[in-house]
Amino acid sequence: IATSLTAASCSDSASTSNAFEVSTAPVTVKAKDPISKDVVEKLVLRKIGDAAVAGQPVARNITLTPEAGGQFLTLDLNRTASCHSGALVGSAITSAQQVMSAVFLYPDVSRVQLTLYGTTEDVKDKDKPAVRITVTKDAAAKIDWFQFNEKNIGTMASEFWVEPCVSQSYQQYGSATITDPSLLAQANASCSATTP
Repeated sequence: IATSLTAASCSDSASTSNAFEVSTAPVTVKAKDPISKDVVEKLVLRKIGDAAVAGQPVARNITLTPEAGGQFLTLDLNRTASCHSGALVGSAITSAQQVMSAVFLYPDVSRVQLTLYGTTEDVKDKDKPAVRITVTKDAAAKIDWFQFNEKNIGTMASEFWVEPCVSQSYQQYGSATITDPSLLAQANASCSATTP
C-alpha cells in the first residue's frame, strides 16, 4: 500500500496518488459485524496507510472502551511525514475524515477520538499530542464527510484541540506543504524553540 499521511498536505518530496473513499451522511449502509481492534487496524491501513517514520508505525494505539450507547474508539497516530508543525492540523483532519467516515458505519461505535502525536520531528517531541479530534455518534449522523475539512472542523467535530505551538505554526504558515527549504527550516525551528 503506497498511501500515507503525505496525502494530507504533509509531504516534502513524496509524490503519491491516493484514491480515498469517503462516505457522506446520511449513512444508509451499516456494517453488520461489531467494531473490533482488528477492523480498525485494517481501516487505518486501507485509509491512511502504514508509512512508518523512524521505526514508528502510523497507528500508535487503538483502544475500544465500552460506554453507554456503544464503543468509544480511541485512535492514537504518530506523525508520519516530514513537515512543519502547522501542517499537522491538515494531516489530523484528513486522517479523521478518512477513518471516522468508515468507522461510524459500525452501529456500535458511539464516539471516536483521534489524536495525532509528535509536535515536532524531534524525537523528544514524539510523545506529545499535537492535535485531537473527537466526534460523537450523534454529531457523525449529521456530518457530510466531504465537508469535514479545515474550514468546517470547528462546527462539525464534537471536540477540536490543537497544541498551542502547533496552533501558532498553523496560524503563521497554514497547513500547506512548504517547499522552500529555508522557510521550512524557519517553520520547524519556531515550534521546536517553544516546545518544552
